Amino acid sequence: MITLPNQLELLEFTAKQFSRDTLKDTYLIGCQHVLPSLYYLLKAAIQLGLPPENISIIGKCYSSSKLAFNMLCKEKIFVSDDSFSYDSHLSFDEQFKDYIEKFIQESLLRMKCLDNKKIILLDDGGELITAAKKHINNYNITLGVEQTSSGYNKLCNQVFNFPIINVARSYAKLNFESPHIAISILNHTRKIINCEKKQILIIGKGAIGIALEKYLEKQAYVSFHDIQSNNTLINDVNLNQYDIIIGATGNNVMNKEMYHHLKKNVYLISASSSDREFDAVNLRKIVDRNSECHKSYNIQNINLINSGFPLNFYGSDYDNVPLNDIQLTFSLLLAGICQRNSLYNGISELDKDIQYSILKKYFSLNSTAENIYEI
Repeated sequence: MITLPNQLELLEFTAKQFSRDTLKDTYLIGCQHVLPSLYYLLKAAIQLGLPPENISIIGKCYSSSKLAFNMLCKEKIFVSDDSFSYDSHLSFDEQFKDYIEKFIQESLLRMKCLDNKKIILLDDGGELITAAKKHINNYNITLGVEQTSSGYNKLCNQVFNFPIINVARSYAKLNFESPHIAISILNHTRKIINCEKKQILIIGKGAIGIALEKYLEKQAYVSFHDIQSNNTLINDVNLNQYDIIIGATGNNVMNKEMYHHLKKNVYLISASSSDREFDAVNLRKIVDRNSECHKSYNIQNINLINSGFPLNFYGSDYDNVPLNDIQLTFSLLLAGICQRNSLYNGISELDKDIQYSILKKYFSLNSTAENIYEI
């Protein structure tokens, strides 16, 4: 059993950069991974004046921990039961849209949000902020905060009448979170298959894809394929030569018509979000319906790992990245929640000065952090 610390020093440092009443008279509606790291983030927000009863959270089935759920409930923070709901014969995105819609409406009613108070939409994936637009037009002050690149891509071409802080593409998150995610994915990949001298295809040349390649290139034969914005499907790739295919795009890169082109007993591993990389629901529908989102399958000589969900979330009650490392991401989220300057309707950048302060403190706490990209 892992012993959880009383506090995370970097988060505490970040909270001290803001006044103690920064989040007074504020509501927070969030879509987040329900893991211990979220508990520490919300505790820090409460220290800055956010009332626990003004917090409403929904998680995702593949990254929701019963331990964290109980920790949050003990603090009188509401967490939706739909955080654990899953049907293997439906795509996650299809299910989650319905859960999000219900969650927003019920949160606004339950918390009795007053229209002269501030609402913060803390999102992971863009679905919450997208769905919230039609429900919050009557609220004068709204701020969105987006954590992921897939969420940023979903939001950046939409029109909003409130600011959205772009934590996802901030310098600090892109450069110093991605290697930790890559390490987590590779650690769990190695428990399933020996990567030595395997032919591996990484789809997506973003921050995580690049980090994965840096760690794999010394032991395997790694190829890259970057997707095009007008067509994410990998039709022009000779798929039958690869032992392992890792999707790191946040998009659907493969449909069911492409499965017969795959090498026998190939391993399909997601390194992004949801279960959309390989259109995994079409494989799951071949076998009996179940509610186990971390189940791995061999279906028609295809190894679908973790039901097609990202392998850095594997059903543990604890964070997939050590808290001392992942606290950087949550410190950036806290800074986004509290940001008051340089705000514009639509996408706004995370304040560079607070990023610098957080990184400087992060490096002082972790002497190897600055060099992690040089491995």
